[in-house]
Amino acid sequence: MTDTHSRVHRRAVIFADLPTELKAIIVELRRRQAALDNPRTVNGWHTAIRDLCMVSKDLVPLCQEELFESIQMEPVNCQLGLEVHGAPDTMLLFTKLAESSPHLCRLVKGLSITIPNKALSKDIATRVASALRLMTNIETLGIGQDPRGRSGPVRCKSLFEVGRSARAPKVVDALREMVKTERLSSLLVKGIRLAPHDLMECTGLINLTLLDSDLCSTDGTQHIGTVQSDSPIYLESIDMSGDDPCHLAPLAIDQHPKLDMSRVTTVNAPWKPEILKQVLERTKSVKHLIIKPTTHDPQSVPEKGILQWLHPNSFSTLLILDLAIHFDMRQQPEIGNIWPCLRDPYLGLTSDGLLLRLTALQKLEIKLSIQAGSDFDFSWRRSFGDQWGGLDRALVASDGKLALKSLKVVSIRFAPRGEDYELDRVKKLKTFISTCVFQRQFPGLRALCARGEIDFLHGFSVSASIKREWKAARDAASPAAMTAAT
Repeated sequence: MTDTHSRVHRRAVIFADLPTELKAIIVELRRRQAALDNPRTVNGWHTAIRDLCMVSKDLVPLCQEELFESIQMEPVNCQLGLEVHGAPDTMLLFTKLAESSPHLCRLVKGLSITIPNKALSKDIATRVASALRLMTNIETLGIGQDPRGRSGPVRCKSLFEVGRSARAPKVVDALREMVKTERLSSLLVKGIRLAPHDLMECTGLINLTLLDSDLCSTDGTQHIGTVQSDSPIYLESIDMSGDDPCHLAPLAIDQHPKLDMSRVTTVNAPWKPEILKQVLERTKSVKHLIIKPTTHDPQSVPEKGILQWLHPNSFSTLLILDLAIHFDMRQQPEIGNIWPCLRDPYLGLTSDGLLLRLTALQKLEIKLSIQAGSDFDFSWRRSFGDQWGGLDRALVASDGKLALKSLKVVSIRFAPRGEDYELDRVKKLKTFISTCVFQRQFPGLRALCARGEIDFLHGFSVSASIKREWKAARDAASPAAMTAAT
């Protein structure tokens, strides 16, 4: 018995004597494995890390660093900025935790907070603000409005207005102080209008995301005349996508006394000319350009594509071009019984010659979606014909070689948008596009792919509900199901 206890004691001592770096690796590997085991569960690894705390008290601080590195503070029935019935009140839960263990606040590097649209009590607002002020190491911050009780896009409000509606001015003041810290590198705001002075002192900011948000000065507060540094704030990434993007935001950033877009390398923007023109002309060395879908007229044939707004310097720096295009193919009452057809699936990208000026381009990804009636009642033959071959003709020279020497990947994905489609029609459309488009319209790219000179990826995507219907239909038609039925 004594010998057994001594062996156990020796093992405990050996583990306790391990260097902290090695223990940190153990915690990190356990987190990664738990995340792989639960890929579809948000923060599914939390339970595994909490269980690891029971192994040894030496692991508790390291596990706390993992658990509280990034947190959400949101009202009840709200999760990740969306209305989710049954979601806990993480704003109040973490506030209570911060009161009992204030050291945990210093571990938080990423914070996502949703400001309630209902008034907070004075006591709770004060306690939340106190917890926020203890978070002195924030590097990534997300601020959004409470989505509950709203219909349509979120109306952009200033922080002052949002704080006033929640009766939480102290919370807003604490967030403003957090925004101004030099440590902050990434800021995301949704449905929030920032004042210029809110961003005057965040000299470490490199990633700015404005989702349905704006930047202006009319927020009911006094301007701050002095700043700690005269150095410009050089952004590296800017995201202006959203359900209702504000076309004034790029101009407001450009006119900001300290924000500078000249070094931005990643742009994520909606396909709206007024926004693209403002952003792309001011970003001089874009490497990754992501264009979010905006509904387009399928009958239109633009003379020039989105590259017309690209800064001349970016033609030699752009590495990845990611386009998402949506067409509304539903029949319009004003044109009678004439079926619409898709005339230019690339919206001028292949016809203005600018595509071939992207000398550094390595990946071109195009996602096309359509919305139509339940029977897909538009002209298939006129919509999926030679116009799709424009991309192949642009990228492959007459001698069969690739026109863009740096290009390594071309990806084209097609998807119907919506849920009310007849299952058989979806299957027929998939077969039709596979035969008439992917097999016939890209001979050059297919040949280059067969020779291993390029990756040419193509496919037809459907929603999760349609996939479930397909699976149910296959299962019902299986021999086992038919035998069971008889």
